[in-house]
Amino acid sequence: MDKRKILIPMDGSDVSRKILLPVCEFFSPDSYEILLLRAAPVPSSQFDLSNVTSRPMILGPYGVVTTLDQEADPHPIFRDTEWSSFEEKLRRELEDDITDLRSKGYDVSVAIHFGKPAEEIVELAKLQHVALVAMASHGRAGVKRLLEGSVTEDVLHHLSIPMMIINVAEA
Repeated sequence: MDKRKILIPMDGSDVSRKILLPVCEFFSPDSYEILLLRAAPVPSSQFDLSNVTSRPMILGPYGVVTTLDQEADPHPIFRDTEWSSFEEKLRRELEDDITDLRSKGYDVSVAIHFGKPAEEIVELAKLQHVALVAMASHGRAGVKRLLEGSVTEDVLHHLSIPMMIINVAEA
């Protein structure tokens, strides 16, 4: 019998890890496997100034930095090395969680994606035909939610599969 997949997005915070215990309580490792996703924004290179060129001005520690006339594009070797290093750092963040889940009998796989977290979660859930997405919500409200948005809410509105969500602010 094939095991059903549970996708658990992780953002590197202790809040995102709080979903692991409820998943283990409700879903047996005999019937479910876990796919951990670490989705992060695209890393910007120390050589990549495109984030500066898209804005007219940035107020920084040294005063106002105006846009540059041309972008600095790093050599592909530098870019690849930086991406690999960043990907490895994100993978290491999950090591304790992977070890813990495997010790409980779960088959665990890991995906590292770069992009907008909500979009990456939705895309991976569809591609991997997961049975459930389980996530912890930071429980942001008011102005903070308006400014920072809600990845959980975005995912909820774009998937038609079951979701398990815990609101850590209330837990």
